[in-house]
Amino acid sequence: MENTCRMLKLYQLLIEAGITHNDIKKLTDFPEMRKRLVGFWKKGGCFEPSSSQKQARKVMKNNFFGIEEAIKYFHVDPTDQQIASLAELPFSVKKLEKVKNKCILLAVFPLSVAEIYDKVGEKYFYNHHFTFTKKSVEQGKAEWVLLRKTPLKNSIGKKFKEQRALILTKEGMAIPSLREMVYAILGHHLATDERIFENVGVRTSDIDENGNHIFVGIYDFEGVRINARRDIEIDYVGITSIQK
Repeated sequence: MENTCRMLKLYQLLIEAGITHNDIKKLTDFPEMRKRLVGFWKKGGCFEPSSSQKQARKVMKNNFFGIEEAIKYFHVDPTDQQIASLAELPFSVKKLEKVKNKCILLAVFPLSVAEIYDKVGEKYFYNHHFTFTKKSVEQGKAEWVLLRKTPLKNSIGKKFKEQRALILTKEGMAIPSLREMVYAILGHHLATDERIFENVGVRTSDIDENGNHIFVGIYDFEGVRINARRDIEIDYVGITSIQK
């Protein structure tokens, strides 16, 4: 009897806090949602960002995709080890101030392109099957990255070796992987409603089975495109950079 009263009280409090009957129905219909909710409770409720994360969010504003956003939009369930590894950022406030308008700061979790596809749904992808099977299942690790929101100057319409040379001239810069680009493009759009790389593609560090670098972008209403062609000049494909 006591447990029943507690459950009724909990139900009443949840309704008062804003939960709807439709939300309750989702909990009863979807085991994965129940699992995430229980995990959330057991970890002590809401995630508390570190002071450096709070400071970074203040500087970057909408160009910040943190642990909270990854939980909300990609439905990640961070481990204690991952949260600890992301507690401190590898970038100084001075660095963030310098790039706050041209880069996105992302807490990237080990999600493959295939997993992102399953989590957000097919409407965000122009490609509904992946010919780059090996690259679509690679997961990576949890880490902070700064990703440039636009192609590098003078990189569009160049051969890959010329584009790569632009990256090599910038200390600390690298070419993003396929999964990092998909994570950034879709995560940023889900969190801010801003589409990046909407009219242009950018080559990644990953190659297809023929040795051609995979490019991603042209993210319009039909979804993000993932493709690969010979590493020659393509008038709508450039390259961007990432820092870790």
